[in-house]
Amino acid sequence: MSDNIIIVGSGVGGATAAKELAHRGKKVTVLEAGGYPKIGTEWRALRYYTGSFWGPGEFSGDGVEILRTFMVGGSSMTTIGNGVRSLQNEFRSVGIKLEEEFLEAETELNITPCPEENMGERTKLLLEASEELGYDMKPMPKYIDYSRCSGCGNCALGCIPGAKWTSRNYLGESYKNGAELKTNHNVIEILHKGDEVRGVKVRTPDGVKELESSCVILAAGGIGTPIILQNSGIDAGSHLFADTFINTFGVIQNADFENELGMATIIDEFHDSEGFILSPYIEGPLDLLTDRISLSNKIRSLNVKKLIGVMAKTRDEPNGKVNADGSFEKPIPEVDQEKIDKGFERSSLLLEAAGADPKSIFRTHIRAAHLGGTAGIGRVIDKEQETEVSGLFVSDCSAFPETPGKPPVLSIIALSKHLAKRLADEVS
Repeated sequence: MSDNIIIVGSGVGGATAAKELAHRGKKVTVLEAGGYPKIGTEWRALRYYTGSFWGPGEFSGDGVEILRTFMVGGSSMTTIGNGVRSLQNEFRSVGIKLEEEFLEAETELNITPCPEENMGERTKLLLEASEELGYDMKPMPKYIDYSRCSGCGNCALGCIPGAKWTSRNYLGESYKNGAELKTNHNVIEILHKGDEVRGVKVRTPDGVKELESSCVILAAGGIGTPIILQNSGIDAGSHLFADTFINTFGVIQNADFENELGMATIIDEFHDSEGFILSPYIEGPLDLLTDRISLSNKIRSLNVKKLIGVMAKTRDEPNGKVNADGSFEKPIPEVDQEKIDKGFERSSLLLEAAGADPKSIFRTHIRAAHLGGTAGIGRVIDKEQETEVSGLFVSDCSAFPETPGKPPVLSIIALSKHLAKRLADEVS
């Protein structure tokens, strides 16, 4: 049996595990279903987001738009660069202590609160408005080199200046230490004999192949990972959470806003009590055009320079499901609808206080971007992150035991560091 460790997925979890293992002298191969598409514009984004011309996301039967990508670097390429800890206590309660790994990640990514000089005019207006309302709006901790940030506001389309950390940074480090990356390699299933892993079956540009390994780490994301597990005879896919969110916009008639860094500040005081966070955000023109909003609001949103917006991201119920064929369900129960409605209410108050015409305020349809829980610790994997198949591990957002309701990148890095350190000592 090969001593090569196979990692499925080059996003945050996979790239972190690859970096840590290769640094410790282990032979590592990363298999990525996507490639290196061009980034930086909304039109290019339609090629690597999994939706269609009519929108970047895939819609569930309940009307929730799920946002995910296929490319080297995964969803790290399209994050807004927010580096906050989430679920630290929840991981500790299931026997996984991540304090050391969180500190390592914060240092390596150079996470610092967004400086005021990098905040745009919209954000500063909302800061003043939050003070007027008594809300505690704080600078968002980010993994961004602010000296290189142009303030283009296109983080979700890929950072052309390279100011934002992505998992490609870690992949580069793993490559220097001997790791191999194979693009356009779509893993179909895990090969195992009895309760021991034997490798993976993968669809490549040269046809379907079988690659041997006695250690496989699944990091294909909240939807990709449970699909592979189910196709391998392992029960997974339930308890899907997605950190559902809406954006609320209003018009300031005399405004002439420039592009700016999104989510430069955060209001998280309502996270525990009401189930959501608030943060300034503006969509791009194509995204606004594909929003499921009325024609009058589409026309209103054409002049982006007059728009001001707030994202309300909720801690949703883990009530969704991913099926083996790739289809998924994500209902919005009453308890989550109440969070969304309350988030809209508080967002509207903020926008009004910032100068938006109350009659102009509207909200988008429900979207979701942080997919996970579908191979959760305590259900599909144990506290060692191992499945019922010996040598098969999971290290991405699907492993999370609960819904974070906050950006998960830092927690995925910490969890993957924790796994890789242990495997480096165990795998010969």
